[in-house]
Amino acid sequence: MKKVKKYGNDAIKTAQLRSGIYGFLAIIYLKELSAESIKSFKKPEVLNNLKGMGFNPDKKFLNTGENVLSGQLAAEYNRLFIIPPVHISMYASVWLDKDKILWGETTSGIKKIIESVGLSYKDNWDGLPDHIGVLFEFMKKLVEKETSALATGDNKTASSCAEYEKRFLNEYMFNWVRKFCETVKKETKSPFYREMAGLTERFIEFEEKEVE
Repeated sequence: MKKVKKYGNDAIKTAQLRSGIYGFLAIIYLKELSAESIKSFKKPEVLNNLKGMGFNPDKKFLNTGENVLSGQLAAEYNRLFIIPPVHISMYASVWLDKDKILWGETTSGIKKIIESVGLSYKDNWDGLPDHIGVLFEFMKKLVEKETSALATGDNKTASSCAEYEKRFLNEYMFNWVRKFCETVKKETKSPFYREMAGLTERFIEFEEKEVE
């Protein structure tokens, strides 16, 4: 039997880190944060990792109870993304398509790629497939698939995943997510969402360099 070539630990660790960050960002943007999610973010090991990514939590975030903080952040989430007049769109088609409407060409393209890879949305997700949280969730699953392939020496699958990632990022994320983050930083009244937008922006810049 031909011996399978395995990639080095550095490549696997990098893929695991990327997948973890995408998963974290999916939680941040898919919906309002639960008290349970906030509690997990405050764990020392998680908080240290976030600080390593440039997250600088304020005293209010650290000292306020999770239930109270969840209510406050939910109010700001809805003010920013759901309720006019601010209503920053979380859908790629609104940022990328000429007509700036929901279910445009971008939405269809994203749906096609997700389904062609054989991945699906969260079971409880009933929104559109071009929501920023869904894009992060898709990238998380795709990089997870690449990580498994790297660990087992499945070069063909790892290469295929990397090509899908490159295409998806170039076509549907690099050209609008940073604009979205800049708008959030400008409009938010919450230090938490300002920090999250900055973290997202830095990570997307990192990904762009990796792709290049």
